[in-house]
Amino acid sequence: MIRISHLLLLCALILSGRLLHAQSSGEEIPDVGWGKIEIQGKEVLLVIDSMPESGFVSLPRLNNRMKSLTWRGMPDGPDLKLQPEPTQWRIEVPKSIDLPTTIRLETFQPVRVATKPVVARPNHDGEIVLPAHDAVTHGEKLRFEPQPHKNTIGYWTDVNDWAEWHFRVDQAGRFECRIAQGCGKGNGGSEVDVICVSEDGSQRQLLPLVVEDTGHFQNFVVRMIGLFDLQPGRYRIEVRPRSKAKAAVCDIRQIKLVPVQI
Repeated sequence: MIRISHLLLLCALILSGRLLHAQSSGEEIPDVGWGKIEIQGKEVLLVIDSMPESGFVSLPRLNNRMKSLTWRGMPDGPDLKLQPEPTQWRIEVPKSIDLPTTIRLETFQPVRVATKPVVARPNHDGEIVLPAHDAVTHGEKLRFEPQPHKNTIGYWTDVNDWAEWHFRVDQAGRFECRIAQGCGKGNGGSEVDVICVSEDGSQRQLLPLVVEDTGHFQNFVVRMIGLFDLQPGRYRIEVRPRSKAKAAVCDIRQIKLVPVQI
């Protein structure tokens, strides 16, 4: 399912002719007024020719973990900080910086702009791994946080926000659902529904989860919350809160479906 905000953005850019194609990767990214964005394999280059009015450069949200964020050709440049938003990532540009200059964002895997869901397939062990960076987030606050010390969906302060992952099952079977979940001290107790839905909506299975206090939102504990019985086909897992106990629901780094030998 394509996020409506992404679809509207792309349609507007196509109609106005303001679409830049990254030739090396096949990914499409919007043109910008302060310079240009280039995708080269596992890195994004933000080439800054003029100071952006907002003081920030931004790029569309990626389905990628961030490995590093540096100035290209300027190892002693001022520190850079990524600020992830639900649909875009922002980086503040110091007013004292000499222009033109280039910011280099390096990722662990080839760059993928998050315009459509990633559909996971079973690995060689039959496991289906659903990482945070492939989550489709919905709502006002929930987002993927790609920084190396985070690598999670987080900022889950609105109980109406929810997330989904897409995957395909090749062989019928029973799968344990394991969630790597983190929650800040004193924030445990939120109630969450983990729902597995077939593509045509004919199959729907629900596992309840009460969020565990792990001492920190990025202190992740893997929890086996129940079993899904799945036939071959395409599915999605939806994680929808029913209640928020304190400041935020939880962080989720990964969901894994592990086949059970019967």
